[in-house]
Amino acid sequence: LAQRSLFVQLQPVPRDQRKTEGEVFGGLEKARPKILGALLDAMVTGLKRVNDIQLNEMSRMAEFEVWATACEPNYTAEPGTFSELYERNARVGVEGVIESSPVALAIRAFAGEIHTKPEDYWQGNATELLKKLRAIVDEDTLKDREWPKSAKALGRQLARLAPALRQAGIPITRGKRTGTARSITVYGVDLNTEMEPSNAT
Repeated sequence: LAQRSLFVQLQPVPRDQRKTEGEVFGGLEKARPKILGALLDAMVTGLKRVNDIQLNEMSRMAEFEVWATACEPNYTAEPGTFSELYERNARVGVEGVIESSPVALAIRAFAGEIHTKPEDYWQGNATELLKKLRAIVDEDTLKDREWPKSAKALGRQLARLAPALRQAGIPITRGKRTGTARSITVYGVDLNTEMEPSNAT
């Protein structure tokens, strides 16, 4: 969901600029024709250009990104502006997912520890990984209601978190199931440098 969302951070309104609900909607009614006109102008531009748009890389919302890029001349003079801002927005969303998950934070710390070892990666199953993660988190984290109480619960969380972790430059892969277990590989990362998105699948 985070990779399919746009995040908007609104600035606080100073006390001397605040308006009543009636004033807000009254202003919106006055601006509505101009807003609609601007959207229609952008749509016309997009329809003319959309079949000629070729992006080197595309997000999960590929058609949305192509369409917004096709409409670019109506809101920016710099080609590629939308993709740049959209990628930045996606990183904000991914970081929010990681920061809100004790498991993701623990895996990030674990990946940092792995980076200092010669093999530079760790491989095992969910039960073994849960033991590793428990050893590096504090008691408060272990009591967090989001912390997995079993290997099965960890596996479910990994399936949800792996795309965000990889996009944040923390490679983690889940192999094919053999018997009752599935192999998991966590690769080491240098937490002191800016991490690039990983292409691991």
